[in-house]
Amino acid sequence: MNDSRENKDSRAESKQALCIKPLGQKKAKGGNLQRSVVSITSYRCRLLDPDNLCVKYHIDAIRLAEIIKDDTAEDIEIILRQVKTKTRKEEKTIIEVK
Repeated sequence: MNDSRENKDSRAESKQALCIKPLGQKKAKGGNLQRSVVSITSYRCRLLDPDNLCVKYHIDAIRLAEIIKDDTAEDIEIILRQVKTKTRKEEKTIIEVK
C-alpha cells in the first residue's frame, strides 16, 4: 500500500511562469509625461474574434515589471493587431512599448 505522503513528496514542484520583479535596480530620473503606447501583435494561423484576444495578462505583466507606470487609460494607449500565419510554428506574440 502506497503512502499518500510519499507520492506527494515525489512530485515535481511547479514553478511560476512569470517573474514579477523590476528589470533594473535604479529608478529613472524625471518622468515621462506622455502616455506609453503598448502595441500587441498576435501572429496566428487561426485568427480569433477581437474580444477573445485577451491582452490583460500581458498589460499586467509589463506593469508589474515596471516597464509602464500604470495601466490606466490616462497612462497607456493599447494597439492590438492580429496577423495570419501559414503554420503554427510561425505563431508568436510581439509586445512593443513606446
